[in-house]
Amino acid sequence: LGETMLTDHGAELASKTLQGHPFLKGIDISENSITDAACDFLAQFVQKTPRLQQLYLRGYLFEPTRISDIGGEVLARSVSCKDGFELELDYQQVGCKTAA
Repeated sequence: LGETMLTDHGAELASKTLQGHPFLKGIDISENSITDAACDFLAQFVQKTPRLQQLYLRGYLFEPTRISDIGGEVLARSVSCKDGFELELDYQQVGCKTAA
């Protein structure tokens, strides 16, 4: 689902649809228009999908509004109880204090 013009609403629908999938180990939804608004849904998705070990959320470099510290903290809490989980937030606005 990377680079598909996915919005927060699309991320919500995708996460609800795929949530709990018994064989899903990783998902790439990078370079879309996803902001903090989608992070609660994505955090639930991570927690309720037992074999999920990878979530790629690289930001779209030229998107003015991306995931900030707020969404980053929500996602970090959701993956903290999963050993070896790989969460990628490159090019998001986590920790850079430039969120719009």
